[in-house]
Amino acid sequence: MKANVAMGLGGLAAILLDYVVVASIVGLLLLTRWLGVGWMLDVLTVLLITYVVGAWFYGQRFSAFLSRHKG
Repeated sequence: MKANVAMGLGGLAAILLDYVVVASIVGLLLLTRWLGVGWMLDVLTVLLITYVVGAWFYGQRFSAFLSRHKG
């Protein structure tokens, strides 16, 4: 039962993370009209690296949670 709840929470977290990533990239692209392309590419690179590290961290925590409550 706990594994099903954990999988549901993991799915919800993935959906929310996708929404945040897409919304921030679209917002940054819209902001580019006023700030210029060079600045946007720097910030976009930092955002993407931050999202990848965050997803990896939360994925590791979720895997540890599932393995701890298994069986």
